Amino acid sequence: MATKKPPADVRRRLREEQERQASRQRAKRVKQMAGVVVAVAVVVVAAIFIALGSRSGSSSGSNPGDQQGLTAAAAASIAAGGASNPTPWAVPTNQVDQIKAAGLTPLSTEGTVEHYHAHLDIFVNGSKVPVPADIGIDEAAQKISALHTHDESGVLHIESPTKGEAYYLGQLFREWNVALTANQIGGLHIDATHTLTAYINGKKVSGNPAEIKLAAHQEIALVYGTADQHVDVPSSYEFGDL
Repeated sequence: MATKKPPADVRRRLREEQERQASRQRAKRVKQMAGVVVAVAVVVVAAIFIALGSRSGSSSGSNPGDQQGLTAAAAASIAAGGASNPTPWAVPTNQVDQIKAAGLTPLSTEGTVEHYHAHLDIFVNGSKVPVPADIGIDEAAQKISALHTHDESGVLHIESPTKGEAYYLGQLFREWNVALTANQIGGLHIDATHTLTAYINGKKVSGNPAEIKLAAHQEIALVYGTADQHVDVPSSYEFGDL
């Protein structure tokens, strides 16, 4: 028996409904694709801004006179460039050059953004060696380093114009122009009978003492000599009002 076809007007309405549904599906797909494109564009733009920000941040520490970003290894390398002289170790007159050699910036005035103190004791062959005044200070040029000394007490002053910078013992020694490595201090080298040992707050530390990162109210002691030379290594320092 032959199948009866729907009337012509019914078939027309069915075709029109099918076309409307197809049109809605196409519009939905276009909208979805547009959303994907926008999302991808946002991700790409964000990545570009992050890359530019990272590049800008990394370039800020590229200036040799800018201490920002200096690593402990760099500080150790800087300290190794000091002179190998016997004690006593005098402060060089050309402090501006020494400050720059230490990777620091000669300032016109002491920084006020960050201010703290550490203390350094040095013992050579059982006797205490003074840490001189005016390391990092050039009176003639009227310049000062953020890392400096004011007197022979051994107090190290960190007075920085920026916050969060790292300062290392090796930088102080480079300003002082005294070599400091794991194997020597000035012209004194370790050998079969002599050792160089570093202490922080009375506790022995290993590695290169030039890489010691300075911290507030830190007591640092460097001891060079033979095993039979007794030294009372201090574990703290009375900073008083500092």
